[in-house]
Amino acid sequence: MLTTNLETNKQLIKYQNFSHSQTEKLAKLEEVLAILGLQLSDSELNRLQDKKLVSLEGLTLADLGTVLILASAISSQKFKQQNISFRDLLIFNGTSNTLGIPLYCWENKNSTTKTYLRLTFFTGNPAIVIQNQDD
Repeated sequence: MLTTNLETNKQLIKYQNFSHSQTEKLAKLEEVLAILGLQLSDSELNRLQDKKLVSLEGLTLADLGTVLILASAISSQKFKQQNISFRDLLIFNGTSNTLGIPLYCWENKNSTTKTYLRLTFFTGNPAIVIQNQDD
């Protein structure tokens, strides 16, 4: 019971400086990362929210393999990406400004811009990043 209350308090402290929509976005982000087996530190979550690359180079090969398999399944199912290859992790849709494969998408109700969580490789290292993309 004490552990649950401590975890709840940690979540409340983590989310206290965010608006309702930002809180929902952060909670969904953490949910998607958990599905992939990734737990990021608060500083890594902040970097990700600031649309900066977060390196996954500290993962073991087995963990990275699991992330790649799950990312392929998610992208194939949710984004209709078929036959995803290593090359797709480097460039998405043939453009250099959208890297990697999509893992999750947040739609902006006020514009055509969508925000994606993507898995990519950057300078030879696995990484995740949040990017905006106009449809």
